Amino acid sequence: MINFFKSGSLAHKPGKALIFALLCALPACSRSGAESMAGIWQYTPGKHAHPSSWTSLEWKELTIPFRNLRDLSPDGWITLRKEIPSVIVHKYSGQPLALRTNFLSFDIVEFYLNGRLFFSNGAVAGQTAWGQSIMTTIGALPPGEGKYVIVATLYRGDRLPTFSWYGPQFEIGPANTIFAGHYYAEAISFILLAFYLLTGLYHLLLFSRRLSDWHYLYFGLFCLVICGYWFNRMPSRDLVMAGYPLAQFKTEMSLLILTGPLLICFLCQFFQGRIPSIALAVCALFGVLLGAALFSPDLAFLTRILSVWQIAFIPVALGILSYTIVFAWQKNIEARRILAGILLLVLASFHDIVAARLVPGLPHVTRYFFLIMILNIAVVLADRYARAFNTADRLNVELAQKNTILASQASAFERFVPAPFLELLGRHSVQDVRLGDASLKQMSVLFADIRAFTTLSETMTPEENLRFLNSYLKRMEPLINEHQGFVDKFIGDAIIALFEDRTDHVSADRALAAALDMRKALDVFNEHRRNLNYQALEIGIGINTGQMVLGTVGTENRLSTTVIGDSVNLASRLEAITASCGVGILISAPVVHALRRYRNVAMREIGAIQVKGKRDPVGIVEIYEADPPELKEKKDASSTQLFQGLVQYKIGNFERARENFDAVLQIFPEDGVARLYQRRISEIGSGPVPDNWQGVLEIGQK
Repeated sequence: MINFFKSGSLAHKPGKALIFALLCALPACSRSGAESMAGIWQYTPGKHAHPSSWTSLEWKELTIPFRNLRDLSPDGWITLRKEIPSVIVHKYSGQPLALRTNFLSFDIVEFYLNGRLFFSNGAVAGQTAWGQSIMTTIGALPPGEGKYVIVATLYRGDRLPTFSWYGPQFEIGPANTIFAGHYYAEAISFILLAFYLLTGLYHLLLFSRRLSDWHYLYFGLFCLVICGYWFNRMPSRDLVMAGYPLAQFKTEMSLLILTGPLLICFLCQFFQGRIPSIALAVCALFGVLLGAALFSPDLAFLTRILSVWQIAFIPVALGILSYTIVFAWQKNIEARRILAGILLLVLASFHDIVAARLVPGLPHVTRYFFLIMILNIAVVLADRYARAFNTADRLNVELAQKNTILASQASAFERFVPAPFLELLGRHSVQDVRLGDASLKQMSVLFADIRAFTTLSETMTPEENLRFLNSYLKRMEPLINEHQGFVDKFIGDAIIALFEDRTDHVSADRALAAALDMRKALDVFNEHRRNLNYQALEIGIGINTGQMVLGTVGTENRLSTTVIGDSVNLASRLEAITASCGVGILISAPVVHALRRYRNVAMREIGAIQVKGKRDPVGIVEIYEADPPELKEKKDASSTQLFQGLVQYKIGNFERARENFDAVLQIFPEDGVARLYQRRISEIGSGPVPDNWQGVLEIGQK
């Protein structure tokens, strides 16, 4: 022991440090601040006697705590009395006092002070109130009564006529001290239970991930059984099982019986990977005891089963020790560490059995050594898991080094070919891509372009052009990724981004959300450019939703990914028409119909366009949610006149259409949409409506 705790060893052995802390905490857990009433008491056996007859009874002496009720009162009744020592009376004079007992296995419990009843469990003969720890307030001792005599009337019933687990023990002291000590002990107990519970669940989780390692299952169940057993021994168990004493006793016995088989199965699986026949025979024996405990309604029979278990525990414990010693003798470090914990637990268990059967009054320490043993085994399992993990790491080092080069190459390729594009093609990496790979998808495509970029780039050197483009693109691309889209390619200053339809949200919503964020980011970027005396930028964004083909084009030596289809072409042309209309974002009618979350953004209809190569016109809508507030107000105010002008234009009533567009320009002189329609009306002239008039804007350019 001296070597175990000598200077410097605890700092390098966390397990030893924890055990040392627990051993130091045990005396603190047992201190209650109360005065023991152990010693010489008087008793009288037989039926419950009324307080008025106590003076006429024949009283004998006994030492509390006593070991066996059978030797004192064969019929189960006993009345005890003791005068509170004068030292205690003077010490706590005027203070409210309380009485506390240990775990009493009696049906009827009553306490009197100078003939006045101050506690009763309310039971009557024939009822079953299996076991309870009593903590009750006495109050301040009334002055002037001279002597103060505590009387306890106890009735055992027919449950344990030949067996006693604990003899009664009594403590008296200040009420606040006794109650505080009780709650402190309860808190410590719940901490231990939480540790058992979490340890058990953790190892069951490990088993669920590695079904071949059965020792995780047995150890996890062992921890949960220990947690349930010690909870059943706590006063707090009455919150769950109050009024069911037989169920309480059966639960306690069942959990106690299960500990042996689970520990045996754990050790066999841990050291050998199988359970020998003799271990299975022992488990079967304990299973018989468990079945008898669960299905027997006779408490007296249950106590005999408990006696059988206590007797059977001795050879089983010796067998477990011998089994572990064999592996420890073979210089198995794990076995030696587990042996130390089991040996401590076995010694603690023998100590508690001796304390219960032969030397009442000794403290019971098994619960704390259970913690030490379980912690010890958990550390051994963690070490084994860590060693296996480290071995796997070492085996993978060479492979990881080889894969590093391949991974870096793949990562470099993915900067040119987006990973989401590969997923849509059903490929895991760039190396898997083949010429002609294609996939038809329902998606939304976003085109964004800087207006008048050619004119702007002529004012910069090639290096400045690249710096400007990179500064712009690095602000826009993260916004697309943020809304679960990806950039298919950059074409100079143009951005082509794709958004896939998903079950939880449609691509149209995400594409529009990205476009709105891009407009807001452009405002911030322009503010930065103005501070540097640079010209502000304008961008146009077109969005369309529909089916398109993603695939690879090129040759075997030079591949490129692309997206093609009428839906892509329409998005490109929507972006182009933003400049003609003087608007920031244009979306097609299919996008409007697909919107779910963004149906209520600020938008206005622009009309329909006739795309070159398409027979049917396509409706287009402007989104001006991200416009400056003053522009939004003007567009809101002129929206009615614009809509009426579009209606008149569509039916060929050009004069009325012109009047409505003039009204729009009076409210919003800068409106490019109204001006575009006025130019178109001027081109048509005042003649008759053209043949096959559809009321659309014809767009011939790409």
